[in-house]
Amino acid sequence: MAGCSCQQKQRQRLSVLRWEEGNPMTEKLDEKELVSFEELLRANSIQVDTLSQLLIEKGLITEQEFFTKLKQIQGEWESKRSSKQ
Repeated sequence: MAGCSCQQKQRQRLSVLRWEEGNPMTEKLDEKELVSFEELLRANSIQVDTLSQLLIEKGLITEQEFFTKLKQIQGEWESKRSSKQ
């Protein structure tokens, strides 16, 4: 599964804190292991698109239900964002 290995790599690359004996310790990351924001955003978008398509294809939700919920959640995020400003 390409999505899983991509997600695992993201977690490994972006993990800056680790717990050792109950104390947080920062780790210096290898520059080769860092991903750009664009790469992270692209990978996340592909994963979300894949999941939504699978849910619709398997009949767990309809396309209309997906877009209705999407609009609802977008509205909630917009409200939260504007109330913080």
